[in-house]
Amino acid sequence: MMNYQNFIENMQFIGTVYNFRAVIPFIIVLFLLDFTLKAIGMWRAARMDRKGWFIILFIVNSIGIVPLIFLSSTRKRWQTLRDSEKAS
Repeated sequence: MMNYQNFIENMQFIGTVYNFRAVIPFIIVLFLLDFTLKAIGMWRAARMDRKGWFIILFIVNSIGIVPLIFLSSTRKRWQTLRDSEKAS
């Protein structure tokens, strides 16, 4: 049975073997990138009346992969919609 002292020693060992402090900036950048892409994708899906995409972007947490797919697949259509709104 593991007691508290063994638990602390194991946690200290894990902390020295896996240097999590070096990974934290990478995780923060991934989080900010995912949040930004998801926000832009959801905004565009709402403006284009794409409810299915909006729900998928809202539910699926994919580190920016699904928003990138949506944003790249709707780039041309979004450009034409934005240009037609400016013309009116």
